[in-house]
Amino acid sequence: MNRIFFSIEFIMLFILLSNNSFSQNCDCNKELHFVISQTEYNSPSYFDQVNNANRRKYLAYKNERIREASFAKTNKDCIATIARYFFFFKDEHLQIGYKANAESVKNPNDTEAILKAFANERKVSIYLPKLYKKSGNTLEGTWRSDDGRFLIGIIPSPTPFKDFEGIIIKNLLPYWVAGQVKFEFKKSPYGMLNCLVWNGERLPRVYETTRHKDTLKIGKLYTLFRVHDSSQIPIPLNYYKNNKFCLQSLSDKTIYLGIPSFEDKNKPVLDSLIGSNLSLINSTDNLIIDLRYNPGGNSDCFDTLLNIIYTNPIEKVNPLELASYDLIKFNENYRDSIADNKEDKDEADSVIAKMKKNIGHFLQKERYSFISKNPCKKPMKIAVLQNKFTGSAAEEFLYYCKQSKKTTLFGENSYGIFNYGALRNFPLQCLPYQLYVPTNKSDMNANYERKGIQPDVYFNVKDDLLWIQNVERILENSH
Repeated sequence: MNRIFFSIEFIMLFILLSNNSFSQNCDCNKELHFVISQTEYNSPSYFDQVNNANRRKYLAYKNERIREASFAKTNKDCIATIARYFFFFKDEHLQIGYKANAESVKNPNDTEAILKAFANERKVSIYLPKLYKKSGNTLEGTWRSDDGRFLIGIIPSPTPFKDFEGIIIKNLLPYWVAGQVKFEFKKSPYGMLNCLVWNGERLPRVYETTRHKDTLKIGKLYTLFRVHDSSQIPIPLNYYKNNKFCLQSLSDKTIYLGIPSFEDKNKPVLDSLIGSNLSLINSTDNLIIDLRYNPGGNSDCFDTLLNIIYTNPIEKVNPLELASYDLIKFNENYRDSIADNKEDKDEADSVIAKMKKNIGHFLQKERYSFISKNPCKKPMKIAVLQNKFTGSAAEEFLYYCKQSKKTTLFGENSYGIFNYGALRNFPLQCLPYQLYVPTNKSDMNANYERKGIQPDVYFNVKDDLLWIQNVERILENSH
């Protein structure tokens, strides 16, 4: 059975039409206790990160979330509490998504439909002249994103869930209109500032947040600067997100390959694109592989790329599965309902037998390396573009590129959603959401979770459209 990294976009596919009221007869405390139980029995990050040294701290943190759940009055309040519980584990794959049968917008890329779905969401009015004057040590004030794509106002909002909230004032972000709450800030008892961020689909994730003077960093994804009037808001930079698989010649020396994701459904597309252009690839000096905004998918999807980047044996990531009773059930279901050949059924039986003998422990596997039978001599120089949105299985590919002698990574640290994988879903008992829990962890010595994989060449180019031409020039002028 192959290791699968589900992409962030795939997991967040289903969009509820309304989150403004609590689902009938639902009890957030019961839902949270269900989430806690599933996490403590099935999550590799729980076994990794809760130990004798910090168990008392974990129990205090858990009890605070249980107390918080008693104040939940809406679906959003409840899943926000669940997201804050997950924050303890520093596991970006551990998250909440929508159930497949939840009332949803059919097309998650339909911006107009999503805006309409959330049109009745609570909106907050802000008096800008007063807010512009805020400065100093307070979080309150007006803040703009580093790329100029949105402006928010941060105002006090003391509730059991938050101390401040960030309100959209102006933005070029899809799925949001002025007055809606995108950010919720809260200080922990230890003085740490955390921020819960709602994505366009109204699913939450919590990030550690730091403020230095007039700069606010929310995780890795958001950097905000305080502004005091509209003249300090820059013209938005060019934003380029490659949504199609693309292979084209940039010059007689360089070709470009754009890969928007490594989802299962895209493997035939990528294999066909490479296969039909293999002669061009094998006769060109330089290749640029663009993985910016690639959220991941399945590591099997990029098999054909390994022959292109290959210069020496590539040490593969070795996922260690956690043995638990629920995961035994998942493997039994796979064997009985999904596996369609004797080899896969026998492998499932072997895993089940090992799990039954090792409940609460990780199943060890022998390390192995990929040795190419058909390595490509050309391209001789390969540049891989990565940014802070490159995640999951795409980061696994970056890890393999790091081992190649002809590959150079350009950009910024990747997302950092790499140490845990192979998600399983557990539907919540009442709310229209389900819990996604990784079932394995990598055996790498390095910890990339929330840190990301470092590029070989940091690329401080804010304008997305300039990346490709700048890297092309570097490749063609280097010897």
